[in-house]
Amino acid sequence: MEERLRRTMMFVPGNNAGMVKDAGIYGADSIMFDLEDSVSMAEKRRGPDVSLPSLTNARLW
Repeated sequence: MEERLRRTMMFVPGNNAGMVKDAGIYGADSIMFDLEDSVSMAEKRRGPDVSLPSLTNARLW
């Protein structure tokens, strides 16, 4: 596997289904699904349920 320089990281609230779904279209080198700071206390339990399907369907290279 060829090493790639990671220039950009995009942080996405893990509980926002729309942002999680569209995160890959912006061309960031890395995408971080934030389940802590950007998610309100009331939504913390929902974050993994929204972001996990995106991880299982992601193209990782």
